[in-house]
Amino acid sequence: MTMLNQQFKRMRTIIYILFSLLFFTCKAQEKLSNKPIKIKNKMELDTITLSPNIKLFQTKDKVGNQTNWKLSLENKKENKIILLDSYQVTHPDADAIIASDNSILEIPQLLSAIKDDTNIYTFIFKEYALWLYEYHFTVGEKNESKRIKVFNMLPGSVSNFGYANFNISHYKVSDLNYFNIYHHRVIGKIEMLTRFDKDLFTIKKLTFSDKIIKIKDNKQFIRTLDLDKNIEKVSTEIKNILIDNKLLDKINNFKYLGNIDVSDFKDDERYKIRATGMTYFFYQDNNLMKKIIRYNNYENEWLIGNYTEEEIKQK
Repeated sequence: MTMLNQQFKRMRTIIYILFSLLFFTCKAQEKLSNKPIKIKNKMELDTITLSPNIKLFQTKDKVGNQTNWKLSLENKKENKIILLDSYQVTHPDADAIIASDNSILEIPQLLSAIKDDTNIYTFIFKEYALWLYEYHFTVGEKNESKRIKVFNMLPGSVSNFGYANFNISHYKVSDLNYFNIYHHRVIGKIEMLTRFDKDLFTIKKLTFSDKIIKIKDNKQFIRTLDLDKNIEKVSTEIKNILIDNKLLDKINNFKYLGNIDVSDFKDDERYKIRATGMTYFFYQDNNLMKKIIRYNNYENEWLIGNYTEEEIKQK
């Protein structure tokens, strides 16, 4: 009897383990099935709201071993969806393309967008490069497009060098459009501040001189300061720094134009501190040239020097 009892206990333990494994496997599959959500073999990936009535979205759907990427514009007011762009990729495992976010580098990715009355400007990762597109709307639903290659992706496969990660932020200073572009992979990163001219459809990279004046900020002036709510305070501080370093006469006109804050600061009590990144302050003096004084948030120091703008030429 003792031997039978022991065998029965062992069998009960094995059955319990098998049921447990089955339960957790089902739960794991349930969690995995929630990402991505497939609806009729289609999946909406990213949506950018351009106005209360207009949004831009990309989709990809599978047809056999081919995946179709589409970029569309939805106008809720006119109840229209307009196809702006499309791209096809043939892949031995189309299911993998549908299921992945950005691990298949052949599939384009919508990254950022802005609009005006007749044009939409989008940054798209496509053909292993970062592109800036202009979609121009003419009479009816017809649209025309043109593009600028900003730079090629850092090379290498996903398995060896990771995803092609991008972070693109848009800023306006004195009615001029600026984009801070950040791209990184395991092998390195590309970061640049650019100015975009919509009328000429050009994008220029800002390059700062190595010859700079560094001024340590022991009081950490902007560390927790809301720059948009303290414009006069910021303006006075920058003017005093320039005067103290004999870069501006007291009688000179000084006009603070605004800032581009590429730091980790967020308008949230949990993250209301600048500890990394750069903040750019724009101003004019008597010669009416636009100038920039930078602030290194990690080192807590002002950086004063010249900069140039160079158009990113197309080859």
